[in-house]
Formats: sequence, structure tokens, C-alpha cells
Amino acid sequence: MTGLVVAFFGVLYWFFTTAIHAANSREFDEIMQTLVFLVIVVCMYQKQIENSLYNRYRKAKWEKNISGRKNAEKYDDLPHFGKLLNKSQVMRIIKNAEFSEYKTKRGEKLANVLVSEDDKWMCILDGYMPVDFICGYNEYRNELYSIDGGEICLPDEAKDSEIVHDIQAFFEDKGICYTYVPEHAEKRFNDALNVPRSEMDKADFSKVRYLWEKANATGRSSRKNNRYNPVDKKGNVSREIFESVLSDNEVFRTAEAVRQNKVTLSTYLNFNEYKNEFSICNGVAVLEELGYPQNKEGMDFLFDCLGDVDEAYFGIAVNVLLTFPEKMLQEKIEEEAELAYKEFDIVGMAGIMYLAQKLGYTIRYVEEIKKSQNAPTEEIRKFNPDKLPGFADGEIQKFNPSGLAYQEQL
Repeated sequence: MTGLVVAFFGVLYWFFTTAIHAANSREFDEIMQTLVFLVIVVCMYQKQIENSLYNRYRKAKWEKNISGRKNAEKYDDLPHFGKLLNKSQVMRIIKNAEFSEYKTKRGEKLANVLVSEDDKWMCILDGYMPVDFICGYNEYRNELYSIDGGEICLPDEAKDSEIVHDIQAFFEDKGICYTYVPEHAEKRFNDALNVPRSEMDKADFSKVRYLWEKANATGRSSRKNNRYNPVDKKGNVSREIFESVLSDNEVFRTAEAVRQNKVTLSTYLNFNEYKNEFSICNGVAVLEELGYPQNKEGMDFLFDCLGDVDEAYFGIAVNVLLTFPEKMLQEKIEEEAELAYKEFDIVGMAGIMYLAQKLGYTIRYVEEIKKSQNAPTEEIRKFNPDKLPGFADGEIQKFNPSGLAYQEQL
């Protein structure tokens, strides 16, 4: 912009100089001095001027949008989703759930954003919403966005600076935040849902969100200006794989970078490096693309993915693990089952038992536990892997936001 300003006044100066040069008037010199002074001021305060004008534009646009919302939905205890889910059953589950202040990865507690113990429901100003279906926030419009294309108008109290900060911090910590309704959001949601909307509460919310994000990524990567590069010329690894969902093409390019030794596979095998549960799927997808034996270094990472049966990466990780040599897999299953038992990790044990069932393998360690008089819990002895989600088979066997507990209460 600075260059344009200088060029404009330069042309103006040339014009006046050519036209009035013969007059050599003192008034002309004074005018040109003033113009030069204005150029200097504009250049010095260019950024502030741009920001001021842009903020006024955004505020005017926001006020216009707000004034035009004649059919805005009422913000109640289950905003937007009250008509889409079985509200009475959902509210019964929520009533029995424990909510606490959301704690960011940096340790900050957000008093105005509460989440359920399983991190599947969020609560803002007494309105409950499924975390997996909320994809964005716009402070200027005072709105939340859902992946089915919904615009959830927050109460006026949400304009309070502390509440705005907490909502922004929540999405920043999650790593994915749209500040508008993404293009084709509703269509991509319906495609990912793959069941009638009347049966939405039986869908796997995490899987739906992942497929929706994948569709967005595919649309993005198909554009000519997409410049995703796993590793730049200086050897710097792109952070995009850890923060958002990659398209199939971007996953392939990442796997190629590993094959060509531009980046080590271990770079992508730190489970805690990923910013959210959906970006973890990228790591699994890269391992799938590499195939065995190139991906054998990722076995521990894949077993880490078995630690939560309610997440989208669970079923994908199971599929990849099933491509490993059977004997190697059996030995690892025995090792991980013993570790889960000693750490009293019921959910982790559930994932391992599900993998064993898909493999057609009976875990010796679990059988010994069942027979032992010292078996510590009824949960392990009575555990039924058939209750787990059959993500790999395309089956929908659970209500994701409350996991297996929800199914037991239906």
C-alpha cells in the first residue's frame, strides 16, 4: 500500500510540476510541501489507519448481520441440537455427567467453558453442546458454528470480555476454529453422517467430525493455491499435520517425504505433539500410506490410539494394526494387556481386547485374570468387546458423546 501512495503522489507532483512550472508560484510550492508532509504521515501510520478502517468495516458488517436475524434460534439448555437429538435422553445423560472448567494444555482453567469428564460435551452460559459438532466461533457476530452449517447465536452476556477470552482460548487449545460457516458445511455433514437425521443421536460423533474435516481438507487441497509442503527447503517440518486434518493427497505427500528421507518417521510418532484428536488421524493415515514394513516403527503410536474407543483415530488404528504380522501383533497385545491391567486402565484394556477380537486371538493374560481369584474388578471379567464401536466395519454401535454408558441407558 505504501508504494501505491508514493506512486500516486509522485504522479500528482509530476502533473502539477509540468502544468504550472512556468508560473513558479510560491503557492504551488506550499501546496506541494503539504502533500509531501501528508505522504510521510500516511506512511508512518499506515498500519494503524488500515486496522482502524478494517475494524470499522467489520463492526458495520456485524451490526448489519445481527439486525437481519429475524429467525435466530433461541439459546436454551440444548441450543440448536434440541431439535436434532433426542433431547430428553440427552439431558438425562448430561444431568448425570460431571462438568468442570476446561483446562488448556498450558494449564489455564477457563471458568466460562465447562466440559464433561469424557470431554464430549461443553457448556457455555447453561447451554450444552456436543464438542465434536462445534467447529468455530466469531466474537464479532457473537456466534458459535456447528458442522451441520448451524449458526448458534450466543446470549448478550457472551460479549463480556472474560467470556470472549475463554471461548477463544478453548478453540485455540483445540487447534481448529472456523470464524464463519465453512463452504458446503451442511452437505459434507450429511455425507459424513451416513444415517437419517432422525437417527443422529446413534451416530459416532467423532467419526462424523473427522470425515467432515477430511472433506473440507480435500476441497482445500484441490485448489491451485494450496501450498502444503511436509518439509521446506531448510528442513523445517510443517505444523499443519499436527493442527488440522490433511487430505489424502497431503497424506501421500507426507509419506513420500518419509520415503525420500526428507523427514524421519519418528517426527510424526509423538502422540502428544498433535493438537487435537482429529489431527492424530493424520499420523495414523501416514502409517497406513507407508504400509508394512516401512511403518513398523509406528506400532507403539498405533497402540496409543487404542486408548480411547470413543475417538475417530481408534478404528483407523485398528485397521492399520491388522496389517502387521500376526505373531508380532499377538506378542504386543499380550504386553499391552498386562500393562493396562497393572495401570487399572479399563478403557485401554477395552481397545486392546477389541483388536484381539478382530484378529481372532484370545489374550492369554486376560484369560488368566478371569480365572484368578484376585481378579480386581467385575468390569474386566464381564467386559464384552461386542459393545465396542465397529468403526472398521462401518457399524454404528454407540452414542459417541457419552460412550458405552449412553447405550446402556437407552
